[in-house]
Amino acid sequence: MQSPEVGAALAKPLGDANFVFMRNPGVAYCGRDIEQMVFNGIQIEATAKQMLAAATAGLPWEAPKPEETDQRYRQRSSYGSDSMWG
Repeated sequence: MQSPEVGAALAKPLGDANFVFMRNPGVAYCGRDIEQMVFNGIQIEATAKQMLAAATAGLPWEAPKPEETDQRYRQRSSYGSDSMWG
């Protein structure tokens, strides 16, 4: 972060999430420790690549409903980063 003020301004939209998208710099991500932060960054990049590939395919797409994303988030969060790195 460029300054404590910029960090505080970013913390508000970040809330309890692990990442936030920003207009020019791209994305900021975090985690409860370095291992989870790195895992989150890898996951965000992989998801972005998949979304870009899907967008360029020209197929119809709509965003998942909030209840679907909440369910998937809970499902994924239950694994924890420790089990992902085996």
